Amino acid sequence: MIKIKSVTQKFGIFLGVVSALVLLASYFLHTKGITTIPTMIFAGMSIQVLLISFFGFLFLVARPLHRITQQIKLLLVGKKYRRLRPLGIDEVGMITHFFNTITQNLEAISGDILSQKKLHTELNIAAQIQGDILPKNAPALEGLDVVAKTRSASKVGGDSFDFIKTDNGTLMYIGDVSGHGIPAGLIMTMANTLIHVFSRTESNPETVLARTNEVLHHRISSQRFMTLAMLRWQHEERQMYYTGAGHEHILVYRAKTKEVETIRTGGIALRMVEDISHILEEKKLDLSENDVALLYTDGITEAHDPQGNMFTVERLRDTLLLHGYRTNAERIF
Repeated sequence: MIKIKSVTQKFGIFLGVVSALVLLASYFLHTKGITTIPTMIFAGMSIQVLLISFFGFLFLVARPLHRITQQIKLLLVGKKYRRLRPLGIDEVGMITHFFNTITQNLEAISGDILSQKKLHTELNIAAQIQGDILPKNAPALEGLDVVAKTRSASKVGGDSFDFIKTDNGTLMYIGDVSGHGIPAGLIMTMANTLIHVFSRTESNPETVLARTNEVLHHRISSQRFMTLAMLRWQHEERQMYYTGAGHEHILVYRAKTKEVETIRTGGIALRMVEDISHILEEKKLDLSENDVALLYTDGITEAHDPQGNMFTVERLRDTLLLHGYRTNAERIF
């Protein structure tokens, strides 16, 4: 509990002491037989001056300070307080103005904290929704050993991947929306939904991506875009195909030569232009036994270590070259 010594009490004690000294002086003079009229007038006027000073201090200083201290007490114990109107342009008025400014800033900070808590809660919900959209595990595909992993740089991100079974094979894609945070996450969710919807009626990846691009072009800002690489696996033929939409390279570890091949995905990012149907092209990706195909986003190649060094595509290639010989995909990645 905070105890505040009253200024009024202090000043009252001071006046009491001074009054007592005046009375003692008057008594001393009286005992000495000094009872002249000037002496008595001096004693009376001294007492009057002290009383006027006391009540003047009480009205001009003590009462305004008491008003402020009462509100400060309420503020400190967490009770409802109110801001006060300064009674003058003096020290007490300055203190009152300072109290009003401090409480106003505290209220603004409290509002910001509540807003941050609300935003944090909403971000957690958005991250959970996005996590539910992304597959938890890669599906079992005949003839392939597939591993898929992601870790967002923020609670909500623009990286996406998925597996879709169609009549024309299994589609596997990886995408990366420009930027970070909620805007990228919303676009990622929209693109993911569109790809799933169009994959139900379209038989080839070029058409799926072209229709997805058309919708995104008219729905999102021109400052946003999404790169994407889509694979199509035909397990009957044991053949892989790929279609690029301006995404990163595909890295392929060749088991026979123990080398890493870099393949450009080609195409143009989604949302850049209205019609990309004439740009998209599905190509064959020749893979032999124990070859390893790696799809990635710039979240890996542009990652920095504590010293600020970027990971780069070259280091990713070297890593694949070092571990690509493993026959278990999980052990490679």
